Amino acid sequence: MSKKIYWIPVVLLVASLFTACKESEEPGRYDNWKEPNELYMDSLEYVYKTQAAGLAEKDSLYRFEDPFAQQAYVYYKKLNPEEKEDFGMRPLYTDTVSVYYQRSIIDGVRISGNFTDDKPSEFDAPLTVVVRNGEFGSGVIWALQYMYVGERWRLYIPWASVQNSSSTDLASLPAYSNLIFDLVLDEITNRE
Repeated sequence: MSKKIYWIPVVLLVASLFTACKESEEPGRYDNWKEPNELYMDSLEYVYKTQAAGLAEKDSLYRFEDPFAQQAYVYYKKLNPEEKEDFGMRPLYTDTVSVYYQRSIIDGVRISGNFTDDKPSEFDAPLTVVVRNGEFGSGVIWALQYMYVGERWRLYIPWASVQNSSSTDLASLPAYSNLIFDLVLDEITNRE
């Protein structure tokens, strides 16, 4: 009887080891998520550096450096440059603006937004934000200051620029997630 009691802890230990090993063998969807996100930004840098001179504005890829994120570039495309005559002013850092946006990660999963079709409709309500508050992160703070009222940009924001966001819905993102941001600057609602 006493010999059987000694084997119980050994059997339980071996069973728990096999169970733990089995769980770690199945990779999750976002395991090693940093590498594909870095490769994505590297591919944008390659496109930016090798694009032909004299491309039409709607076909060009642009970038600016995010001064709040160390050595991070935010890349963007202007989605409606043909409407240039209709654009208004640029917002300042202290202004309040209304925007339409959609956010997704590089695998196409939509995170949030206030319009769902190809473009905002009359049934979609714009979101009012203070530019400096950084609800969307430093990459969007700087983009808004470069945009004119009425412009629509697709932003490719590196994870370093996403980290300093005050938005609570980004807390559930996998670590190292770059964001793809479809952003429409609707109007400047308050200029300080």
